[in-house]
Amino acid sequence: MEKVKIAICGACLVIVAILGYCYISEKQNEKYEYIVNSAISNIVDTVIEKYPDVREEEILNILRNTKNNKTNILKKYGYLDNENYIKKLEDEKNVDRKINILYISIFGIVIILIVIYYNNKKEIRIREVNQYLNEVNRGNYKLKIEENGEDEISRLRNELYKTTILLRETAENSEKEKVSLSNSLADISHQIKTPITSMRIMLDNIEDNPNMDMVPRTFIFGAKAAAGYQIAKKTIKLINSVADVINNDKSINGKLKVVFIEDYRVSNAELIFAAADVSEQISTASKEASGTGNMKFMLNGALTVGTMDGANVEIVEEVGAENVFIFGTSSDDIIRMEHDHSYDPMQIFNNDQDIRRVLMQLINGYYSPQDPELFRDIYNSLLNTKNSAKADTYFILKDFRSYAEAQKRVEAAYRDEKGWARMAMLNVAHAGKFTSDRTIQEYVDDIWKLDKVTVELPEEAK
Repeated sequence: MEKVKIAICGACLVIVAILGYCYISEKQNEKYEYIVNSAISNIVDTVIEKYPDVREEEILNILRNTKNNKTNILKKYGYLDNENYIKKLEDEKNVDRKINILYISIFGIVIILIVIYYNNKKEIRIREVNQYLNEVNRGNYKLKIEENGEDEISRLRNELYKTTILLRETAENSEKEKVSLSNSLADISHQIKTPITSMRIMLDNIEDNPNMDMVPRTFIFGAKAAAGYQIAKKTIKLINSVADVINNDKSINGKLKVVFIEDYRVSNAELIFAAADVSEQISTASKEASGTGNMKFMLNGALTVGTMDGANVEIVEEVGAENVFIFGTSSDDIIRMEHDHSYDPMQIFNNDQDIRRVLMQLINGYYSPQDPELFRDIYNSLLNTKNSAKADTYFILKDFRSYAEAQKRVEAAYRDEKGWARMAMLNVAHAGKFTSDRTIQEYVDDIWKLDKVTVELPEEAK
């Protein structure tokens, strides 16, 4: 395309040069014709002045009938030699013609050189843009490409620079999100890893002792994952894989079951709140605050199994520790272990055979015979730093034995029907603190710091 443009420009320059030469030549011819005619007119005037009897028509006829083979009188007397005026005019005319050709040629060459220069400069700038894009494709976003011009390439470079800034920011944010994603691998799944481990140990115990006495229970999981959140999806996959193993094991004989609720949302959560006997709110103390689900379960009579974290602390304050099942490491101990880096989940893995057995099942194909490595990321997140900044970031293995003991207390309490009913009613009776009215009022007083407004109703509205 560029070559075509150059060819068109060259053709236009040639045409302009030809037209310019023709115009200048025409003007020069008119000039020299005027000079010659003036000279002849002077001669005629002189002859008429010298010989008044000679008519002008006769002189003009003589001039018209002059033939080349006749003796030229002026030449006879030496008026047409190299010093002759007319001869000089002819020579000057030829010189001027050559000078014009030279000027036009120089002008054309200069124009062509200018075109070539700017074309090469444009190509250089385009190559610079391409090199810049190649660097961006390699992940180098620290280059600067600032332009203040108004031409198309300058505007393009400026837009590329703006885009690069956005890409750099996106890359930086993506890197931060990547780190955050690695750090929050356990955060996504730690609330289900512990129950899964517990179920797996229960299953192993049932398989080892089919006649063991235990209260039948169903573990219900509700979750959904964003389209690009691979770890969350893998965790959901693990839940369903565990469900496939447990629910299809005939030796369990209905003592244990796993249910996964797809597309978990308010409409199906309402059904779970009303049906559940136990609410598991097992966020790691000091790491994150538990949500409001525990309050909804509490209002519907479900007893809380949880850590001293978030709303669980308030629930304990309302109903008493004897009416909930608290487990896990304290916030102070969690903070201390993080500070001095004293926590090593590998020690638990090596010393607790139940936990070791369950975790090995993540990578030996027990839950995914076709792809034994499918849950390797989850395994790594609990024992090493291959997929997270810290091994077992949320102290899942640390809290597991305490969680298992809490499950034993749950089973013992559930066998006492009257005691369980009493605990459930106390939880419902003390759920009033968790109304939205109180929450909004606290926000008004402590966060928003709004003044109370009294609205007077008109008499007709009363």
